[in-house]
Amino acid sequence: PWCPVTDMAGVDKLHPTFRGLVENLLNGSSTFIRGGNIDVCDCATGDIEVQSEQSDCDRFCLNVPYCGSVLRWHVLFDSQHPKFPPDIVLDASDSSFCPVLTDISSLTEWDPSDENSLRLVVYELLELFRKHQLHVAEQIDHIKFNTEFLLESDHYCRFDVHVKRREGSEDNVRVKLYIQLPVAFSSLPAYLTSDSLGDDQAILAVTFYSSDAAHVTPKLKFSPSLERALGSITNIRIPRWGDEFGSCLMDYVPEVCKRIEDKFEEISAAYGKRKELVSVFLSHFGSSLIEYDAERFSRMTFLLSYQGFQCLVHIDISPVYPRDAPVFTLQSLYHELNNQPYHMMYQDHQWYSSSLTPEDTVAKTKEILTKQLPSFKALSVADGSF
Repeated sequence: PWCPVTDMAGVDKLHPTFRGLVENLLNGSSTFIRGGNIDVCDCATGDIEVQSEQSDCDRFCLNVPYCGSVLRWHVLFDSQHPKFPPDIVLDASDSSFCPVLTDISSLTEWDPSDENSLRLVVYELLELFRKHQLHVAEQIDHIKFNTEFLLESDHYCRFDVHVKRREGSEDNVRVKLYIQLPVAFSSLPAYLTSDSLGDDQAILAVTFYSSDAAHVTPKLKFSPSLERALGSITNIRIPRWGDEFGSCLMDYVPEVCKRIEDKFEEISAAYGKRKELVSVFLSHFGSSLIEYDAERFSRMTFLLSYQGFQCLVHIDISPVYPRDAPVFTLQSLYHELNNQPYHMMYQDHQWYSSSLTPEDTVAKTKEILTKQLPSFKALSVADGSF
């Protein structure tokens, strides 16, 4: 549902008079688009005497993400009359949406000197489209019941709705709701959101596949920057529609929010535990420290010595620590095997319990390393090449 980053190469083909308007629209689209950024394509010119490669295009197509679909709106300027407002050709697949020109103040009051002008037009059209779709959806009783709850709520009132009907059929209808969930991303560790542009979103997409709500599919979606940062931990299990949390948004949406918040608290708590464990390791092994991950607190490397034999120990800490044990890998400074530094991973985790304190974990780690170093030295000498 989130569109990829816009390819600005198409914008370079536009007539200089309109290029700033389009760049301003694309750069700011994420501030009011739930589900992604607007994209521009199919740049062309209406002047048959001008070739498009001469960077004089005055018409193009906007791909506007909306409820998991893409609205294709064609924008037609006139390079011979650059101060005129554009003509907008709306998506033919939503032919019932035909706003009255006098209702679009950003067009009737077009200001060619304002670089926000095109953005204001698209914003206003999108709001009119949302209102139109809401009106269409409310003609379906069970959809109206759910949207009334959202509209009356202080927490879940930011949503989009899109109604699709099979041509010639009143019964075969698909209604999709995109609900922006009010979850606090500030509770996450800073490294997870450091690359964010401030547009992190969690969206609950609920699709009703028939007019009687016989088939409903909910799906949780995160914005791309958050998805990349969180990785697999965004696979939060949400309840099935119609289970104990009911078959209406009034019961269902708060439960989904609670599960996200619980997951974020779990992530934050695990981060704090990893940081604490690293701190204890440094207090015991600080003089032998080679490096450690000071952002995620997920890895440390120390230099150890046994009877003149020196080796590295890499300690990897699981994202879900203390549920999972730290993993130790010993690496010889002198020997290699198959063109790789000779190393051995300690995989016996019977010593570990999630109830161990960081101090106890470090103490047991010392015991393990003390026992493993002699055998590791012997194995690296016997099996590795110098």
